[in-house]
Amino acid sequence: MNKRGFLLAEETIKMIIALIALTFLTYFLVSLYITNTQNKKIVLAEESLDFILQEISLNKENIEIYNPEDWEIISWNNEGIMPKACSNFGWNNCLCICSPLGFIGTGLSYLPFVEDKTERQARYCDELGACQELKKQVTPEKFSISDPPLFLNIEQSEERISLTKK
Repeated sequence: MNKRGFLLAEETIKMIIALIALTFLTYFLVSLYITNTQNKKIVLAEESLDFILQEISLNKENIEIYNPEDWEIISWNNEGIMPKACSNFGWNNCLCICSPLGFIGTGLSYLPFVEDKTERQARYCDELGACQELKKQVTPEKFSISDPPLFLNIEQSEERISLTKK
């Protein structure tokens, strides 16, 4: 019997098992990091929404938004598609800060068998985002916090709020 061939096969199996174990460990650590980062961004989105609504209630005309970077501020009304986070509570108007669709999410929306880009964005707001109710009618708008700070103008009347980029 050839001992060299037997030892080589045994070492090869050990190497393969070690590579599989390292792959699982790497996957676990990357997943943990991504989840932690997303949770921090959701907390930042909730805090930014609270700040925006506070500034609206104080009748401020201009606000600066810094976080979460690379996410989007989206206003929704009940005349169209809304995230379930808004429609399930019966809100007529809401403001959300959500993760963007990204290149693939935007590109896929042009295929005929894929959901509409607005529907996809509403789902993203449910999965990775935070929403709050607006008491006044709002025009649907979308702003990216891509290069902080994002400067927004707030125009208010008795029944309507309008957000525009400065």
